[in-house]
Amino acid sequence: MKRRIFVIVLLCILCGVAAEQNIPEYVKTGVRISELSTQEQILFLSEHGVEIPPRLDGPYRADMLHTVIMQIEEKPKTSFGMCSGTEMIEFGEAARRVINAYYGIDGGEYCA
Repeated sequence: MKRRIFVIVLLCILCGVAAEQNIPEYVKTGVRISELSTQEQILFLSEHGVEIPPRLDGPYRADMLHTVIMQIEEKPKTSFGMCSGTEMIEFGEAARRVINAYYGIDGGEYCA
């Protein structure tokens, strides 16, 4: 009887640990990326390996970054294939992967 209780308790602990590892970062923090400041958004993307294109260094950087992030949050499977320039397409796709992972969304198929 004691052994059975021990096994049940052990299984409960292991299931709890396994479940903790699969919780998306957003669930843990409760912070939406679009609510961060521009500097925090840049830091978040950089820390997750997304390179910000030099094209976004101009005066419209904050607006462009915020627009991309909002678009991904609203339509997680959005495609950036229509962006002008390869670097912008690569940036959009990298940002989409990182942001979707943050929210625990499978990026799967694209939509326009």
